[in-house]
Amino acid sequence: KEVEESNVVELFPNPTNGSFNVSIKDAKIKEIKVFDVLGEKIYSKEIKDISTITINLNAPPGVYFVEIQTEKEIIRKKIVKQ
Repeated sequence: KEVEESNVVELFPNPTNGSFNVSIKDAKIKEIKVFDVLGEKIYSKEIKDISTITINLNAPPGVYFVEIQTEKEIIRKKIVKQ
């Protein structure tokens, strides 16, 4: 199941200077991927059932898409790096 917008996932701070947190309610994160505007994967990490993680995005300023996979669904959110 894919979800475009979800209130159960928070990305903060947004916009970010590079480091941001991903927090999810009522689910556990299995994997996080970050894509640039061209759809190229620039970050990927498998995670062992946690609900909050800090990501250090080593990329130029711009708009990125964060894909959070849980045991139930895939959630996509947008983040801006300044």
